[in-house]
Amino acid sequence: MLSMISAMISVELGRLCILGCFLCLLLQHVCCCNIAVNRIALYSGRTTSPSHLVQGAEQTMMTGKTEKLPVLAQLVSTLSMGGAENLAVQIANAHARQGGVSHMVVLTGPGPCSARLEPGVVVHYLGYHRASISNPLRFAFSLRHGLKLLTDLIREQGIQIVQTHLPDENLWGLVLQRLGRCQVVVTIHNNHFLDEKSGSALGRFMIPRLYRQIFRHCGAVVPCSEEVRNTVQEALNIPKRDQGRVFTVTNGVLRPEDLAPGQREKLRHQMGIPDGAFFLLAAGRLTEAKNFACLLDAMDLLKKDAVPVKLVIGGEGRLRPVLEEQVARLGISDMVNLPGNLENLLELMSAADGFVMSSRWEGLPLVLLESMMRGLPVVGTRIKGIADTVEDGVHGHLVDVDDAVGLARGIALLLKDREGAEAMGQRGKKMVEDRYSFARVYREYRMVYDQALR
Repeated sequence: MLSMISAMISVELGRLCILGCFLCLLLQHVCCCNIAVNRIALYSGRTTSPSHLVQGAEQTMMTGKTEKLPVLAQLVSTLSMGGAENLAVQIANAHARQGGVSHMVVLTGPGPCSARLEPGVVVHYLGYHRASISNPLRFAFSLRHGLKLLTDLIREQGIQIVQTHLPDENLWGLVLQRLGRCQVVVTIHNNHFLDEKSGSALGRFMIPRLYRQIFRHCGAVVPCSEEVRNTVQEALNIPKRDQGRVFTVTNGVLRPEDLAPGQREKLRHQMGIPDGAFFLLAAGRLTEAKNFACLLDAMDLLKKDAVPVKLVIGGEGRLRPVLEEQVARLGISDMVNLPGNLENLLELMSAADGFVMSSRWEGLPLVLLESMMRGLPVVGTRIKGIADTVEDGVHGHLVDVDDAVGLARGIALLLKDREGAEAMGQRGKKMVEDRYSFARVYREYRMVYDQALR
């Protein structure tokens, strides 16, 4: 046993050494090229873009003055139907609408959220694939290729600020910041990347150390809630001197457009909702975090009580085969629909009767705010992010994590008192309109961008 553990440690350390040596050589190589090709101006110890690349668009303010908007890029790995990707799309659209040069940089290719990008956003699909670290040499060369794709794009487009989302992109942002290519604003949507049970041993060793460097060196760090900010700073033991560039910006949502006459009935028919049935909607990646298995157990209980409800779960993920097997085993295929990613998810929210979240953990779920903005009562788990937003008995019903009986009871209560459920939805809508408007979100990000460029 000891020899096996020793061998495993040796392999991990060997990979780590190779990766560390490669990154050192890579940084040295790119920095040398940077000096030869492009002189970087230094101001107060921070890098700024060369003057001939700064093409910030001008915005006319109410004061009559003009203010230059930074050339801004959102960096995501995919455009799947996740909260982080949706936020990136909303920021990109808002910046373009304000007259700024707005880029969406996607490491891979198009996805379900691509359709939400407005014409004013310049979109770049890099077609990048990172090799597995099980082959350290191939992994290292794939990192070098990905970095070249990003640095070339930043240089060619004169991008001043790159805003990153989710751990992989945040680590790319750290490298870009250290190379002086641009200012990087790192967005932290939740604290799951600190979970000691997830990822590889090497990842669990490296991620906290790399995130401490993010807090120390990047232009700004933006947690999406005070809860995320406090837990991450405490877990990483971030010193006071590195907290000066941390700005909390809670998520927000846009006001929805009204459905066209007859569209609500058409959408319900497309989802197979029988006349008179309660249309319950859920959305998210099909992963352990969303805990849809517990929700399916709740649906089984509702079926036994002959409750007329139809559940649609929008999303994709590696647990699809497991969830499909569970649906078949429980005999609830007539009550549950797993249609995959839904490009018209927001429209479906306007056609639904209620929204359910069975999650084990969340940051501040954008999909929750979007559903509440459309007047849906919520049944959700009593966790941070959901319980901070949904008041039990006011905007919906809260239950314990992994409590299928509680979920079933909460859903049944919505059906039992439709008028009361509608009133809950309207109170939730008013609360979101008051506290979580996207106009406020974009204003706060503008201030963050200004700070990052100082």
